[in-house]
Amino acid sequence: MGREIGVLWPEILRAMDAETTQLASQLGPATSVPWEDSPAREAEPRVADDETVQSAIFGQVSYGVVLSDLLRHLGVEPHAAIGYSLGESAALFALRAGRDQIGRAQG
Repeated sequence: MGREIGVLWPEILRAMDAETTQLASQLGPATSVPWEDSPAREAEPRVADDETVQSAIFGQVSYGVVLSDLLRHLGVEPHAAIGYSLGESAALFALRAGRDQIGRAQG
């Protein structure tokens, strides 16, 4: 999800990469496709473990940030954001709200 954005607008991902040391792990293939690419995957659903769920959450939030950055790059500036649960977190990260608090929580 979102692979084409990085191909068509690489400057979006370059700018995000400059902001974090974890971009590759948050947007990597394991995040968006946490199983082997095989026809059998539909017949045998993979049981989600904590790491897979965490990767999916990071991937979804990162994708929201990528789309938000792309829209701003194209001249669309948000005046507000709404969301519920993970959507709230995605919006806060996408708008770069509370950077100091987020940095303190992680470090």
